[in-house]
Amino acid sequence: MKNSRVIITSGVAVMLLLLFVLSFIPSRSATTPTPSTVSNTTSAARVSVTVCPTTYGARNTEPSQLPSQITMQLTAGLAGHVAAYTDGLGIEFVLAPRGWGCAATVGADGTSQVTVTPTGASSVPNYLSSGDATQAVVASQTSVCAGCLYDQACPLFSSVANANVYTCPAPSGYKGESATPVSATAVEFADGPGVRGSGSPSGGANVAMGLVTYAPSVPNSASYLETCTLAPRYQTLCSVSLLNFYKLYEKL
Repeated sequence: MKNSRVIITSGVAVMLLLLFVLSFIPSRSATTPTPSTVSNTTSAARVSVTVCPTTYGARNTEPSQLPSQITMQLTAGLAGHVAAYTDGLGIEFVLAPRGWGCAATVGADGTSQVTVTPTGASSVPNYLSSGDATQAVVASQTSVCAGCLYDQACPLFSSVANANVYTCPAPSGYKGESATPVSATAVEFADGPGVRGSGSPSGGANVAMGLVTYAPSVPNSASYLETCTLAPRYQTLCSVSLLNFYKLYEKL
């Protein structure tokens, strides 16, 4: 899998993404960026890369030589406070608070996951108990695993849910989950406190913001998922993280 890709997205789709994810941010001080100010002030910036300790499913897998920095879109307030976390092969890059711990896995079938937490936990539960304030930014992709793709995409893409190939965990979407298409191949969602939905993790005390991709017209495409479940003070960071994830993986 290539480590860098150029994705051209429309300004309308980007604005929809920002409007959606920021609509779930509680009211805070006047310094919190509004959707319009975030979109107007987001610009390209170099971000340090953190390569997470990675467990490989295939024996004798050699880590890739990865760059020490990559370019992402940031607001001025985030510069210097975030990092791009990735696995040892550079399959996925996800923006999260700088200085946090992380772990990654790459399966023998090419599936992968990057988990970023304050403590560096190797994994977090898909569903948290009500009131659990666990924070995590988790990115995953299904590679060629058809069952994984179906399970991940079917609650948010009706074309997948209606395929009747596998049993969809939520063919009509998860109860209480808000979802909005950003484009034909990407849907964003938000699972509020206590809502167990597409977010992994979700169901705890913090809002789980996320994005799922599904591009059936692209041969052998994977479905990509990011969930950003952070405390309210980090939710602007979540919106920017999801924006970058969208720009990187929407059509892959």
